Amino acid sequence: MNTVMGWINYWTRNEKQFTVWDMYLAQVWTMAWILIIVKIFPQIMQLSVWWFVAIIVLCAPRLLYIICIKKNGRPAI
Repeated sequence: MNTVMGWINYWTRNEKQFTVWDMYLAQVWTMAWILIIVKIFPQIMQLSVWWFVAIIVLCAPRLLYIICIKKNGRPAI
């Protein structure tokens, strides 16, 4: 638990140093890992599209809350 909290604290302190380009690089890095996983396990792509839609629906509210609403108690936009 202490290691996890240390990792979270580290990223919380350093998140302000990220630029837009750093975020795009992180997205590309993640997509590359996903492509590797799909190449190793091609059966993943045979799943119904509704499983992926369900994952998106479950994850989207938190992300939208962080991006659009939570910013010191006022909207971020």
